[in-house]
Amino acid sequence: MDKALEINVNGRRQLVGRKDLRHSLATVLSDGRLRVVLLSGPPGSGKHVTALAAARYLLCSEAYAKNTDLTVCENCSDCRYTASSTHPDLLDFYPTDQEKLIKTERVRAEICAEMPLSSRRGGRRIFIIPADYLNETSQNVLLKSLENIPDLTYVILTASHSEAVLVTLRSRCTLFRMPRLTETEMRELLSIYAIEIPELTEFRRIIGFADGNPGRVLDACSNDDFLPMQRETMHMLDDLGHLDYGHLIIKYGDWLATHDFHLFADLLRYEVAEIIKNRFQVNIPDNEKVQDGFSLHGDSVGRLNCSIDSLKKILNYIEDTESAIAGNVNTEIAFTRLILVLRKELINA
Repeated sequence: MDKALEINVNGRRQLVGRKDLRHSLATVLSDGRLRVVLLSGPPGSGKHVTALAAARYLLCSEAYAKNTDLTVCENCSDCRYTASSTHPDLLDFYPTDQEKLIKTERVRAEICAEMPLSSRRGGRRIFIIPADYLNETSQNVLLKSLENIPDLTYVILTASHSEAVLVTLRSRCTLFRMPRLTETEMRELLSIYAIEIPELTEFRRIIGFADGNPGRVLDACSNDDFLPMQRETMHMLDDLGHLDYGHLIIKYGDWLATHDFHLFADLLRYEVAEIIKNRFQVNIPDNEKVQDGFSLHGDSVGRLNCSIDSLKKILNYIEDTESAIAGNVNTEIAFTRLILVLRKELINA
């Protein structure tokens, strides 16, 4: 999926959107003094493909310090090596799907032992290291190697959250956060994947649900169940104000039993969070009631009587329900309990 975040422009690979990020990265890397960077963003945000683009830029003698968008010439020997993933000076430690952690022994043997060595091709060397796969001990081991790296060595760390990186290690890095893609950039991305773009209202709901994360938008738009489940989740919230408990279980219990509960939970979590964001001011006390009905994205959700505290309880209970199902609690039982909580907090609060 990460590769889909690149497009071909006049025969050259280029990252989709994020012009400011590309410019900032190219500027910092071209300076040569700040040689340890940290790319921070959730899964699906394109950290790895951005790290690879930065590495190719550093290795291409025709592009390095000559442009500010991380594009490369694609023709030099270094570009041919990186294109075939065989460049001896690009050490990418992204693990395979089977690996859950990069062991400390491997950090010492393959990263720390390699870092002081000179380039095999007489130029720059780049290490791409996913900090999410390093435990605290491994991060401390890596930190010692960063204290005195050679002049032409660059280290690109990635992490789902910058806070997951030790403060001491983070202090050595220039931090870049992966920005959300705009609606226009998302359209461009879907066209690359030849995925049909939903109608405008639904497309914007998907972008909102994904919080501008390109990986999540691709997953949603390529999942035939996503939009029907989103609509059904909205209908269920609407029915909370119209149907009694028994009818809710009958109407939605069988439906949910044949669908992905975790996707439903994600959608429900998003809709409840939208209620909090759109209907409550920051300075409203938790116990202040909202007596009138409200809408989600223009859809009626009935006349609900709830407080922001009730909505936060629902968010916590959704997470608890997911954990219960992961622990092999029957989905029907878990859903029944969730409906009870929703009615209690949204209708009978």
